[in-house]
Amino acid sequence: MKTILKSIIFILFIAVNLTAFAQVGINNNTPAASAALDVTSTEGGILIPRLTETQRDAITLPATGLMIFQTDQTAGFYFYDGTAWAQLGAPAAAVGAASMLESERDVIDSPVAGLTVWCADCGPNGEMQVYNGLAWTNISGSVAAIYDNVLPVITISVGNSMDVVINGSYLNPSATAMDNVDGDISSAIVVAGAVDTTTYGAYPVTYNVSDASGNAAQEQTLTVNIVAGPETVVIGAQEWTLRNAEHVTYRDGTAIPQVTDQTAWNNLTTGAWCYYNNDSAFGDTYGKLYNWYAIAGIYDEASLNDDTLRKEFAPEGYHVPTNQEQTDLKVHLGSDINGANIGYKLKSTGNTSDGTGLWSGSQPATNESGWTGLPSGIRNGGVFMQVHDASIFWSSEAQTSTLAYMNLLHASTNAMQNGAYNIDRACSVRLIKE
Repeated sequence: MKTILKSIIFILFIAVNLTAFAQVGINNNTPAASAALDVTSTEGGILIPRLTETQRDAITLPATGLMIFQTDQTAGFYFYDGTAWAQLGAPAAAVGAASMLESERDVIDSPVAGLTVWCADCGPNGEMQVYNGLAWTNISGSVAAIYDNVLPVITISVGNSMDVVINGSYLNPSATAMDNVDGDISSAIVVAGAVDTTTYGAYPVTYNVSDASGNAAQEQTLTVNIVAGPETVVIGAQEWTLRNAEHVTYRDGTAIPQVTDQTAWNNLTTGAWCYYNNDSAFGDTYGKLYNWYAIAGIYDEASLNDDTLRKEFAPEGYHVPTNQEQTDLKVHLGSDINGANIGYKLKSTGNTSDGTGLWSGSQPATNESGWTGLPSGIRNGGVFMQVHDASIFWSSEAQTSTLAYMNLLHASTNAMQNGAYNIDRACSVRLIKE
């Protein structure tokens, strides 16, 4: 009986002491004052309850702060934050999100909608936050709405200005619109503005679009200039343009791209243009150089393989001469297809030797035809050459799949020579009025 009584007294003593002390130490006689439980060990840790996700979710009325270790799905330590179970640390879905303090988050310069960070001192246990376009929102264990406030961007294929010859045809050039969320929204572009091709003047055409969030792009305006046709000269039954071609669109307004990069030029199978030496100063005198793909109206892969899909290179009322029409010019001036002894009649006067003209050497030139051929040079692959020495003028006809007919004026000869040249080279073009 005495033994039983002593045992009861001992148990009551322990219970009273456990209740009386504010801190409990395990392997530790001096628990930290701020800890309700202070466990000291150099050989092991605390093993908290281990539950599956299903078992965790079956807990009735979990207390805020309740912690478990989840053994399946996305395994790890979880705590109940009063609303939902949240994994300690940054959620797996946010791998790579920057971890920072709230003060550091608040000095991010112009955060974009959707930017995600782990705010280490936000809330009681840190929060995964996303910038929704207006403010930082906690997305730990939830889904936050993202506000898209980035404007889409419109790009007009021909730039913001183009010329159309009086009484010519006009179609609104294409444009693209790209949005950071919706992607390509070009089909939603609204084009407004009337162009009267029968009256000289400058006509504004506007391009607008909005994305799915209602963000309106900055309006783009194309100025369409109705201009006089190119200056021409009549030689026999033909009326030729006096300047080399220099337009940057096909007849329907589709852009002919400028390509300056050597590798890109060498790989082209569609139309393109360039300035000699990629220097616009040459364009003021010599016009532009085009590959024959442009002359043929080949603007994409489909038109490369199907000639019925090709564009018209020349503006309304003009066309690129055929090989026969180039021969007719030479015959009218007193020669044949080989153009012997008529080069001086077609070249601009003067030469570089005495500072009176553009052609090199001292071959005499009278330009008695009025055709005024200039030594505009060529682009042979990525290499520019022969400015002041030569000009090659494309015809509209291909000789083979890789060659097209052309005529050559050269400083060293008094002929206008007929031949064929690689279609990927860049040469000059003269047009005939219809």
